[in-house]
Amino acid sequence: SFWHILLGKGLWSLFTLGFVFWIPHYLHRTHDLGLGVIGTAMGVYTLGIGATGILTVGWVTQRLQVRDIRWLLGILVVAALVAIPFIWIFLTTKSIWVAALCALPPVFVYSANLGPTSSAAQAVVPANMRTVTAGLTQVVQGFLGMGLGPFVPGVISDLLEPRFGADSLRYSLMLLSLLWLWASIHFLLANRTIREDIARADRINMGAERSE
Repeated sequence: SFWHILLGKGLWSLFTLGFVFWIPHYLHRTHDLGLGVIGTAMGVYTLGIGATGILTVGWVTQRLQVRDIRWLLGILVVAALVAIPFIWIFLTTKSIWVAALCALPPVFVYSANLGPTSSAAQAVVPANMRTVTAGLTQVVQGFLGMGLGPFVPGVISDLLEPRFGADSLRYSLMLLSLLWLWASIHFLLANRTIREDIARADRINMGAERSE
């Protein structure tokens, strides 16, 4: 389950950071908004809605995982299924007010993967591997998210430009939003064995404690 958690986290971050990087350009091109307005709006949304989403999803996940540990990743599948339709409406509407409303659910959940995926990755490995695990998850998130996130949407937009013209960035971001579904598939695959993996890690930890 660890590798599925890792891949899911990376794919989620790839779209999230790519989306955040290109949205100012998209809003300026499509809705003719000034950079000052865009920067202010993104600050309010990220600090207000985004931060609230991280804390809320974390709180909900903490309560649900007591009943079934699979909710630790399952909550992200639900978040992706709810958010993606709003992303598509946001990217296709001509109304800035509709766009502003439809941006709320995606912004609410776009960083929600940080807590559950990190917690799940730490839970399925023995205690003596948790430092390496934390480093590896950051490397994957950094490479796919911060490394490829800003790069891939631009490349796809350029490839689509001969067919779609000025709308190429819109379709590039719509296509890449499906990465959240791809990430969700990995989370579901991880959930097939996560309980057994956590139990095995716990047994190894108990054995290590007794040997001390």
